[in-house]
Amino acid sequence: MKSEKVEHKQNGNGPMNLFVTSLNGPMGRGVTILEKSVRTFQQEGARFLSRRLEENSKLAAELAACREIPQLIATQQKWFANMAKAYSEEWVRYGQLLKGTLEQELDEAEDEVSEVAEGERRRRRSMQG
Repeated sequence: MKSEKVEHKQNGNGPMNLFVTSLNGPMGRGVTILEKSVRTFQQEGARFLSRRLEENSKLAAELAACREIPQLIATQQKWFANMAKAYSEEWVRYGQLLKGTLEQELDEAEDEVSEVAEGERRRRRSMQG
């Protein structure tokens, strides 16, 4: 009896194999989504950090050129407003990148589900006929 179960699993025919196979897809998909998201955030973060460092180095030169307190304050306020805007836009960009990654993965997952469902329909028809 036990050898039949092992053989049954090895054949790939049966509810347990279907169950395990159905879990592998979503679990693997979740890992793929996480990997792509982290990679995207790392790349975008590096790009953003580089841009902010350039802006900060420009600030140092602008502050050094200031000759009066009002000019210094205006330069700081301008830099702060630009920084706040840049960070705000960056969070929007992160959201767009994540949305794009999730939409792409969702499309691929829907295709996989359709393929599995069609395979199961064929398997059932072959068992009936």
